[in-house]
Amino acid sequence: AGDAAYRWLCDEQKIAPGRVILCGESLGGGTAVELATRVEHRALVLIYTFTSLPDAAKYHFPFLPARTLMRTRFDNLSKIGRCDRPVLFVHGTADRVVPYEHSQRLFAAANEPKQLVTLEGLGHTMLLGDPFTSELVKFLDRHAP
Repeated sequence: AGDAAYRWLCDEQKIAPGRVILCGESLGGGTAVELATRVEHRALVLIYTFTSLPDAAKYHFPFLPARTLMRTRFDNLSKIGRCDRPVLFVHGTADRVVPYEHSQRLFAAANEPKQLVTLEGLGHTMLLGDPFTSELVKFLDRHAP
């Protein structure tokens, strides 16, 4: 789906690849990171994104051998270092679906330029609103092509 959306933007809508902002929220972060390792883009924005699906599963079900059983991995932590464009991470500290620590670990593994926006007290399903929007605009302005 991510590849199809990217092709539609670039091929059908004639958007220059260097203007495309890849954005993934939660599970969509896996698709966005994968795309960011393979296609030209302006920036990558990851909202409430996990290090890997097995890591997220282990958080919720620590008694199960998630790393052994899961075939779909979305191993963002191993891929994020291959992303060569600016990356903005956004995560709430009260996220009980994907712990805030996942974004901290992804941020540590990412290349510069990068920024981590910490949303104090926000959970996984909270609307982002103004704090996110203003930080996104500033981030994109600082890293204009």
